[in-house]
Amino acid sequence: MNNGRTALTMQDAVLTLQKYWSDNGCMITQPLNTEVGAGTANRSN
Repeated sequence: MNNGRTALTMQDAVLTLQKYWSDNGCMITQPLNTEVGAGTANRSN
């Protein structure tokens, strides 16, 4: 059934949700993934 609208992409859905929550005073954070191997080269140790 095509009602003249284009399909919502995943990126559009995420951006819409981020704008909604941001407009309602919420802070949006993105996950951060850093690989450190076995931890032997991790300078924070």
